[in-house]
Amino acid sequence: MKPVSNSNAMFAAPHADRWHYLDYRDGKHDREYLEWKYFNFIQKDTAGYLIYYVFDPEHKFSFSGGRVTARIMHGGRFYGGIEKVPIGKIEFDTHGAGVQMGNASISEKTPYRYLVEGNAAGVSWELEYVQHVPTIESFQKESIGIFSWEKFNWLVKMPRAGITGTINIGGVVIPVAATGYSDTNWGEELPLFSRYEWGQFNDEKISLVFGAVYKWGVLWRAYVYAIFGGKIIVFNSDTFRFLDRVSGTDKKIGLKVPQKTECEAVSGPYKLRWLFAPVQNDLLTLRIASFLPKPSVVEQISLYEGVLERDGAVLYRFNGSGFSEYSSRTWFTRPAVEF
Repeated sequence: MKPVSNSNAMFAAPHADRWHYLDYRDGKHDREYLEWKYFNFIQKDTAGYLIYYVFDPEHKFSFSGGRVTARIMHGGRFYGGIEKVPIGKIEFDTHGAGVQMGNASISEKTPYRYLVEGNAAGVSWELEYVQHVPTIESFQKESIGIFSWEKFNWLVKMPRAGITGTINIGGVVIPVAATGYSDTNWGEELPLFSRYEWGQFNDEKISLVFGAVYKWGVLWRAYVYAIFGGKIIVFNSDTFRFLDRVSGTDKKIGLKVPQKTECEAVSGPYKLRWLFAPVQNDLLTLRIASFLPKPSVVEQISLYEGVLERDGAVLYRFNGSGFSEYSSRTWFTRPAVEF
């Protein structure tokens, strides 16, 4: 792991990561509990993300259980989907990040190294994630919904990681030697009322991750971090702003989505400006009841372009492929991948 200077306790290398349901179980809002671990990677014309979800571990809703998502873009096409996993086929490591979810698993070999394996919807994977920069504790027990009991957490476990292994799509094996990212989210919430945006970019010199949380449709708080030149830069939430946004209807999913977004954030002498434009939108939905709209997440592979400045002088310009997502609600049934 490359040394990164910091003096703030919010950063740790390594940082203990695990499944947190036992910490939350109190008999009050256990059915609203959800937790997931997210992994992505990108190299040339291949990119993908893997997500291990758990909804309602007490099995009080019909849609409770686990979900394993594998979405891979290769050669301009998207593959994979979601596999549902009954609670009875999920085994958590209560002391670490490991889990067995049906045919998929996460094995924490060391706090710096995970082995991520599985298969879902015609895609299988065997990937090793090795952490390259320290973990960031982004927010802890934040009230992101409309009720005081809605508390959520976001741990950026691996802002940048080196990934090696293979992806198998319909018998075609794709070697992976890539850069990627991993985080963990957990807590209790009503997905109909919460809303957020997220984005992440890596190249050989800079790591960027940001999140924007909304309340009552208004931007409430933003979290922006950049790791550059061996330094973790935390950007002030009250300086984050959208400089420009262009939206339009995506023909594939039939929803109005941001087609280009430009952002800015400041931290002391540092100013970061970046824009991202999705090249692939993938709609994931959760059906709760026929009379309610479906909470949804639009997962995106996006093109990034940005600049990091210090005291008005350009430190670094970057561009390339990354990831983004945002939450929404929809009545649409297709085209979507349903949780």
